[in-house]
Amino acid sequence: MKTIPWVICCLICIFFPGTVQAQEISGGLRQGQAVYEAHCASCHRITGAGLPNVFPSLQDNAFVAGDPVPLIRLILEGRKARVGYMPAWKNNLTDEQIAAVLTFIRQTWGNQAAEITPEQVARGRKE
Repeated sequence: MKTIPWVICCLICIFFPGTVQAQEISGGLRQGQAVYEAHCASCHRITGAGLPNVFPSLQDNAFVAGDPVPLIRLILEGRKARVGYMPAWKNNLTDEQIAAVLTFIRQTWGNQAAEITPEQVARGRKE
């Protein structure tokens, strides 16, 4: 029976390729990756691919790579939609954690956008 977890791990690697490799992540993005894996990957998947018609893909995503203000608001306030749900993180994550995770998703999976700073997140909390 000890082979079952090993088999499951192999199947995950086969059917969910493209996970972010540690050697591809610079030091500044590691905190964002850790926050993403702890709080976001269960819905948006470790690959950022999301779940069609339920949780949006973060890969090559114009909203993610666009104006940071609506993105910051979404993370802080969350959103309820007809399908899917985005929890509000304003009471669970610090400005530094939110900035790190947003920078991570804005600079991963084909997204090429500027980093988000904790100061930007703090301003978003006040708006």
